[in-house]
Amino acid sequence: MPEPTNVSVLDAILKFPTVSISGGGNFSSKAFILADIFKHHKSTGPILWVANDKTEQENIVRACEEWFPKEAEVFKIDPPGNDERAAKLHTLFCLKSLHDGDKNIFVAPYQMLTMLVPDYAELQARIQKIKIGEELSRVDFFEKLIAEGYEVSQ
Repeated sequence: MPEPTNVSVLDAILKFPTVSISGGGNFSSKAFILADIFKHHKSTGPILWVANDKTEQENIVRACEEWFPKEAEVFKIDPPGNDERAAKLHTLFCLKSLHDGDKNIFVAPYQMLTMLVPDYAELQARIQKIKIGEELSRVDFFEKLIAEGYEVSQ
């Protein structure tokens, strides 16, 4: 069971699909409270922490890495830089983790929440599944992948 002082936060998290913890306390105290709940309540899913200031984002990541259990990964989501491909892959990974309900922490600036992202159902429909022993033409398979937007990597 979380510390008695954190029970009201847990009650709000369980009652509402989204909860904002703002006001009193700094990022470290908020990370401590969330880590306590995260550790003691198995049904909590991913945490999205919105912070616009880059220094504050770094501090939040460090506080989460310090207080949360090791199985919880912390991801800092930055606006796309010069490497669009890396940004696209990182965004897709984060979307998958959010959709699957992995117990991870995502730290992102507000503008990242307004980005257009692919629809999850559309991404699922585009998955190419291959069964062991299945006969297939390599050329046809690679043409399907290219048509879906897959790229050659080095």
